[in-house]
Amino acid sequence: MITALEKKLYKYIRKTPFYQAFREGKNSPIYTEGLEGLVLSAFTKLSLEKGKQKTWVVLPTEEEAANMMKNLTVLGCDLIRIESTGLKLYSNEVHDANTYKRINTFSEIQDLQKIVVITSLRAFSTPVPSPEFINESKVCIKTGDTFNAADFAKSLTSIGLLRVPATTMPGEFSVRGEVMDIFPFDSEYPIRIYIAWDTIEKIKIIICTVLKKKLQIGHQNAG
Repeated sequence: MITALEKKLYKYIRKTPFYQAFREGKNSPIYTEGLEGLVLSAFTKLSLEKGKQKTWVVLPTEEEAANMMKNLTVLGCDLIRIESTGLKLYSNEVHDANTYKRINTFSEIQDLQKIVVITSLRAFSTPVPSPEFINESKVCIKTGDTFNAADFAKSLTSIGLLRVPATTMPGEFSVRGEVMDIFPFDSEYPIRIYIAWDTIEKIKIIICTVLKKKLQIGHQNAG
């Protein structure tokens, strides 16, 4: 059903003046009025046909952005969404789970060449982390890497993680001898790094369960 409707929508849209105008200047901003729902989603997908760049779609509300995501998913489009942080516009920067979710989103956008980026007007107007901050927030470590726990701890602190005696919640990390626990904002579980002198010996995921109000910690290999 959706395939038949999709074909008719594409045929109709390709004949419209606004689509012809778009094809003549597809690198220029396009402001649409009156398009909504599946028709707007179909036009958005068509805009990717010949272009090699990202297509940004800025919608008035978060609800409309969510609906666009659903429609484009049905139409089989490659897409990503920038969600609002919930902070007041022009407020001070806050390092929390929402901030790092946005950092991951912008990092993905940097790496992708051709994709639809969907966002609301509020999210689009919210200040974003600088490219330098996004790049500095990317951390890739593996077993066998040379590792300096003190320098790594400074890097974690600089991007907003809090050093504590024992890691129990997202946004925290701790160092105990040759073991470092890190609980990333965007992770369900913390990770544990085992250090042998100046080398990473192994990395594990820590599975936490609460039994009788006591934190019981088990281990599971990350790989």
